[in-house]
Amino acid sequence: MNELPRRAFLRNAATLAATAALAPQLIPLARAAESCADPASEELRVSMNYVAKAADATQSCATCGFFSPDSAAPACGGCEIMSGPVDAPGYCDSWSPKA
Repeated sequence: MNELPRRAFLRNAATLAATAALAPQLIPLARAAESCADPASEELRVSMNYVAKAADATQSCATCGFFSPDSAAPACGGCEIMSGPVDAPGYCDSWSPKA
């Protein structure tokens, strides 16, 4: 028969448990790497319900009056409200149309 030996089973179970324990800490780091937003502004972004991709593209950061595009990184830009970088397709509760 092709049964899994006890030691191999325990080793696999320990690896799975360690992975499950570390996953919640690693996922935000991976998301931060994908985003232009500054991790130091996390509390401000949460309070303003910031998301990296707007549900309505006509109300994205790129179309906001507080946004200034970044020529070096077209997917990113600066935000006067967030006092730092944000994702061009993002959105927050302070969105305001360009004048």
